[in-house]
Amino acid sequence: MNLVITLILFAPFIFILLLANLADQRRGKGISGTELAGLSYGLLIFLYVMLILFGLILQLLGLAAQATTAAEVAVNRDLVAALGRVGPALWIPSLIGIGLLLPVVRRLVARMLPIDPASTVHAVSLSFTMLVLINLGATVGIGLGNLADMLQGVEPATVVDTASALWAQALVWIIMSLVGVGWLTRRSLHETQQRLGIVTPTLRQAAMGLAGGAGMAVLITIGMTILENMGLSNQEVDRLSELLVGPLTQSPLGVLSLGLAAGIGEETLLRGAIQPRFGLLLTAFLFALLHSQYGLSIATVVVFLVGLVLGLLRQRANTSTAMICHAAYNISLVLLSLA
Repeated sequence: MNLVITLILFAPFIFILLLANLADQRRGKGISGTELAGLSYGLLIFLYVMLILFGLILQLLGLAAQATTAAEVAVNRDLVAALGRVGPALWIPSLIGIGLLLPVVRRLVARMLPIDPASTVHAVSLSFTMLVLINLGATVGIGLGNLADMLQGVEPATVVDTASALWAQALVWIIMSLVGVGWLTRRSLHETQQRLGIVTPTLRQAAMGLAGGAGMAVLITIGMTILENMGLSNQEVDRLSELLVGPLTQSPLGVLSLGLAAGIGEETLLRGAIQPRFGLLLTAFLFALLHSQYGLSIATVVVFLVGLVLGLLRQRANTSTAMICHAAYNISLVLLSLA
């Protein structure tokens, strides 16, 4: 069920990527792909327009609720404040996402990133980055504490349910990556694997990934412990993280899922598909923001630094090595927390 729901949620974005690749395929053959490119842009703009309207409605509701609060009618003040924050978090990035589709904007971006401003795939992918900001903005807008309260109010998910949700998300990331870099349209499966950097790692690369992941986990655990003793930890981040993944740490299946699902899924998408076009820094930045459960906290900075290390492994070895490192890091973090 988790897989079906996740596929339904991401199906529009996968379809847009497929259309964009078909447009680039036709362009590569010297055939006009304008109609397919226009369709992919049109669908993406439609999604953004819906988000803009929804965001504006939420913001207006927030303003109206604040006026009602002033009239001393019983309302949840935290919810009122959240509406006012979530609204702009939806419509502002959506406007930027539409702007990134403009040829003049893409040409400017191409001066800083190794993208082809004429590529429909690159244009769509660039615009998709705003979805990461929308997800983060909505999470921060609602508030980590409010989200934790909501989760506490529902029946806790089982280890199997939570693990299956992780694997469903990982599978969707993999599908998006395969389709995004041209599988089924511009590249064979072997060519797609090479483009994603998914190869059989050497023993040295595998050892480097394992040692790097475990080493990072030790260093970060020590660093976070020091910060916690200094009173610099974020209790809302800790509480929400415990509610989201805490049950997984209590079983071998859960621990392995935390390591392998994230390692395979996120690395295929970020280091495999995205980094060769968006570069090391932007990809690590997106990686950090994608972990919206940390909000904007010290943990976000930590994830960014981890993303830099994983990106360097992708550059100097391959995505498979980054997968091993990511999995080893996640699993080691859990084991260290239980020690």
